[in-house]
Amino acid sequence: PTRDRIIRATVLSEPLRAMGSVQSSAYDALCAMSPWTTVVHVKNCTATPVTVLLAHNPEHPSHADSATYEVPAHDTCGIVSGWLREPRATLILRTGLDEAKVYHVPHAGRLLVEVSRHGLKVETTDRVEIEDYPDPHAVPGHDTFPMILRGESFDRSASGRLLGRVQARPAAVEKAAEDSSHAAQHRKSPRLAAPEGLEQ
Repeated sequence: PTRDRIIRATVLSEPLRAMGSVQSSAYDALCAMSPWTTVVHVKNCTATPVTVLLAHNPEHPSHADSATYEVPAHDTCGIVSGWLREPRATLILRTGLDEAKVYHVPHAGRLLVEVSRHGLKVETTDRVEIEDYPDPHAVPGHDTFPMILRGESFDRSASGRLLGRVQARPAAVEKAAEDSSHAAQHRKSPRLAAPEGLEQ
């Protein structure tokens, strides 16, 4: 049997609770006491943490009504989901700049998370049902190193900042080289300089 660490979500208290949150909290309490639990494993093969959202409502998964799990870099963690009606765990992951996915994972299912060109690539077993999440930009995520080097970010306000610095550097270097070349053309060579007193 696997000995992967099981990470349980931390519920953060909020000063104002949205409509329907009381019902959600009651449902969560019932699920926590449920004798039926689903354990799924997420293997993070990247060099940065991966954020996984466990949706409380499997029929209408939402990032606003979910528990947040952080899977450390190069680690495998288990997520425990108590259930009453739907035995599968419903997970939401940000996989691209304009893409997020919903994964309905059965007990003992696994997700393998790897780096892709513009985000994350997730491999699953055949029993996992996958669908697009309608509001991908609202799903949090950690930027991968390839994304950072391209100036891309899951945070749209930060996207392009690094890219601007990377692109600005060659222009500055080119200007410095041009100035240096221009100055060299007007500089006299020590060997060709006229002896003192013979300048015309």
